[in-house]
Amino acid sequence: MLRKIPFLLLALALAGCGGFGAATDRPSPGGVESASAPSVSSLPAEEIAILSQTAFLDRWGRLHIVGEIRNDSAQPLTGIELEVEITDAGGNSLLVDASGNRVPALRFAPMLVTLAPGEAAPFAYAYDMRLGTPDAYRVSVAAYRSGAAERANLTVEHLTLTDDGRGMLYLTGEILNVGGEWARIHALAGGVLDSDGVLLSADWTLVFMTMLAPAGDIGGRDRTPFVIQLPHPGASARTPALYVDADLAAPPPDLPVAVDNTNAYFDQYGAYHIVGALTNQTAQPLDLVLVAGLYAADGTVLDAAAQPLPVTLSPGERLPFDLSTFTSLEFNPALSARLMSHAVRVDPGRAASPAAVPLRLSTRDDRLAREGNALVVRGMAVNVSAVPLGRITVLATLVDEAGAPLASGYAYVFPRAGAGSIGPGEALPYEIRLELPPDLDVGATQVVTFAQGVGGQ
Repeated sequence: MLRKIPFLLLALALAGCGGFGAATDRPSPGGVESASAPSVSSLPAEEIAILSQTAFLDRWGRLHIVGEIRNDSAQPLTGIELEVEITDAGGNSLLVDASGNRVPALRFAPMLVTLAPGEAAPFAYAYDMRLGTPDAYRVSVAAYRSGAAERANLTVEHLTLTDDGRGMLYLTGEILNVGGEWARIHALAGGVLDSDGVLLSADWTLVFMTMLAPAGDIGGRDRTPFVIQLPHPGASARTPALYVDADLAAPPPDLPVAVDNTNAYFDQYGAYHIVGALTNQTAQPLDLVLVAGLYAADGTVLDAAAQPLPVTLSPGERLPFDLSTFTSLEFNPALSARLMSHAVRVDPGRAASPAAVPLRLSTRDDRLAREGNALVVRGMAVNVSAVPLGRITVLATLVDEAGAPLASGYAYVFPRAGAGSIGPGEALPYEIRLELPPDLDVGATQVVTFAQGVGGQ
């Protein structure tokens, strides 16, 4: 039976329909949204239970259908697909496929990849009200298969829920590996519950270390901060909930990379920057992802960020980084005032050696312009190699007299319009804006640039 959407909710939707975003629905990780006709499943109904289904409108006028499923079988299950139906008052489907055609139902995945026996996972489907005013909805289990799971021994500390006052909730905390073996986190999601334990809102995140060392690791690699952004469901009773899909794993390859934090500051817009340098101490080029956590004095995680290094780090090379995607902290003076420390680590689970050797390039005609509390670096990126390139990445870094990075940024340079690549000897303009630390005296500093190419046609 389809669940009716309360009239009050629809009235609020119609009143706020002027600020909708694009008419797209994002599938959950691990699954591809696809069109299908509602069908009677031949799978045992008791193996996956739908614990709850509810719906709410966010402040931007999108309808969120949220709920939980649970593996009630005696074996791990994976490849889970859910099916959503949304109809108007006349019983007509309001769903469209990727081509814009009306379809009776769409499939999507829950937020965890695999469920061990007894484990639960959240799901969420976002609907754009411009496709029509919904009257009823239904989510059902459409497909799944047997899987495998060897669960890691993890625990969570400092689970904290923060309301930004602008329509979003932030769930932060730290996951610790308390077992004696390496662990790999496949997926991480969070939500908020009402006083009866019903899931009100949920979302997933990529902001975490995917591999955790055994407990007591001297480098702190046995833990990871995380942050999950949730649309505010508008309910007053909210209890945080965390959902983790993690298994025991073989130790990753030993890839020593030195991380030096050289500066940290809030810029003029309230964004927090952690600046430093990475040194590749291996004999192979590396593509890396950095994970950072911001902490209060009591160890509470105030915010976290995960950011790929925009260039490949060659053997023995030292390059700067700037982590500045801490969205929970921005525009939140009370939260910012609690900031006492930070930590930056390389995620061993997302370190990789690229197949192609990175091409070191050069820049020319570099020039600086001070614009308020920012420094704009402009110049030409030059393909000094003998091969055509699909892209050039330019780093610009403000360093002190000792060469320590104080601020850094980057820009991508792509082929000219209509060209398939950047030819040998070709030079194209770049521009990088560095938001500086307040009251920084740039008199004793200098800007250094670095350029790297990626092969093209």
